[in-house]
Amino acid sequence: MSEFTRDELARAVTHICRTFAESRDQLNDLDSRLGDGDLGTTLAAIAAALEPKVDRFPADLGACFTEIANTIATISGSSFSAITMFGLLKVASQCKGRTSIPRKDVPGLIDLAAAEISRRGGAEAGDKTLVDGLAFVSRALRAQTGDASYSAVAKKAASDALAAFRDKPCKIGRARVAGERSVGVDDPGMFALYLAIAAL
Repeated sequence: MSEFTRDELARAVTHICRTFAESRDQLNDLDSRLGDGDLGTTLAAIAAALEPKVDRFPADLGACFTEIANTIATISGSSFSAITMFGLLKVASQCKGRTSIPRKDVPGLIDLAAAEISRRGGAEAGDKTLVDGLAFVSRALRAQTGDASYSAVAKKAASDALAAFRDKPCKIGRARVAGERSVGVDDPGMFALYLAIAAL
């Protein structure tokens, strides 16, 4: 398909919610090496609150993204949740009133989300955060050629981002305090992005 619609978003959110529920312990374990150890619990709680709402998503994609962001805000006050919420709200503002989005516009929306996350959270390219994972995915989708699906291209890009930063130290946030202990450990936010994309 050349257009991204409400039905595709609903299916994607459902798969992501179920993946986060199943990956709770894995994400908690990873997060415990660099942070509070509760990322899995946080994302599982958001997933549990969000999945029942998917069937009621409106045709307006902007309203859908707003609903997702509002659910995150209601369930969690963590820093990761907050920056994700702001990124989604930025996307929502660009999608307001639209019932479909051309595939070619998706990388631009990812860039908008990443820029807002960077602005709100202070992370820059190269800091080993969600921002880097989003940048890898956006670049790969822009460069896509041939018959590979969007989800396959995005999954490989998210995996490539993890590999590119795994042996680098985290440079921002609570993980930065871990210093050299963060070398060889995936950033939890980047890994959560990979799980979300892999669920598609």
